[in-house]
Amino acid sequence: MKKTKVSHSHQASNTDIPPNQEDEEEHEKAHILQLPNRTVLEFFCKIPTKWLAQCKCVCKSWRRLLSDPHFTKTLFSRTPTYLLLRDTCYLRRLVMLDFEKASSRKMSDFYDLPKTEDDSLTKLSGDPNALISGEVVGSCNGFLCIYNDWPNPWRLYIFNPITGESLTLPTPEMKCSFFCGFGYSPISDVYKVVLFKYPSEGPNNKREVKVMTVGSGIWRSIGDLGFNILSDPDTNGVS
Repeated sequence: MKKTKVSHSHQASNTDIPPNQEDEEEHEKAHILQLPNRTVLEFFCKIPTKWLAQCKCVCKSWRRLLSDPHFTKTLFSRTPTYLLLRDTCYLRRLVMLDFEKASSRKMSDFYDLPKTEDDSLTKLSGDPNALISGEVVGSCNGFLCIYNDWPNPWRLYIFNPITGESLTLPTPEMKCSFFCGFGYSPISDVYKVVLFKYPSEGPNNKREVKVMTVGSGIWRSIGDLGFNILSDPDTNGVS
């Protein structure tokens, strides 16, 4: 009978096992990204604004920071001043013009925005329903309130030009013309949108005001405006 030699496998010790490369990479990545918010803010302030939207894809913590209203408010206060332009083609796209980079340029250089290639211009990216044919009806702390009636029905959007994110507001039941306002309440620490309804003349047509706290999804009526916003002399300017 042929004898078979039984070999006992030697279990490698922990020192023989090479370190897990994935664990090392995860550790290094976590170590690099564990920066205080103040340092991250300094970094964001020094890079071109058009790159900020890409930074939110780096990690969840940066995405949360760039989506936080208080953080973006601080960031906007330290970034260069931009002029918001809209081209004259039928799409009416919105772009931002960096004043510092365009200081030596003439405004006529930017008349044809779709064909203009310049590092001082940043095309806003995000929901095309909000940006194509959109009209800015208000701005506050860097956030934009955009009205769009194409395609029907009309919509209101709150847009963050840094991240490209937008919030679609529910459309109230209003079949008349209106003015729109957008602002921030430091007392309640919320953003609000106000609609001033001005219907056609008639005994039953009231000039109603509706208010929405951004994030609530509810329009509430605060009653008759009490004066004609189009012709009242006291509404011309600050009183």
